[in-house]
Amino acid sequence: MSATTTYRWKPKSTSADVEFVSNVYMVDGMKVIQCNIPDITERKEIEERTRRVTENLLSSLREQANHDQLTGLFNRRYLTTVCRGN
Repeated sequence: MSATTTYRWKPKSTSADVEFVSNVYMVDGMKVIQCNIPDITERKEIEERTRRVTENLLSSLREQANHDQLTGLFNRRYLTTVCRGN
C-alpha cells in the first residue's frame, strides 16, 4: 500500500520555498511514513523567469504581427483586424 501526499509550505521567517512530500507504505506488516522536504526555491525562480520570458516573447510577437518592421507603423493585418472588430 502506498499513498503520496504533497504540501507546499513557505514559512514567513525564511525565504525558502519547500515541498513537503509524505509517503505511507508497509514494511514487515507495519505502516511506515516517510517524509521528504526538498528546497524548491531554485525551481520556483526558474518557473518565474520562464513565465517572464514567455510573456515578453508573446508581447514582442504581437507587436511584430501588427507593425511594419521598417517604419514601425501599423500594418495591413492590424487594419484588417480593427475593421472586422476582432
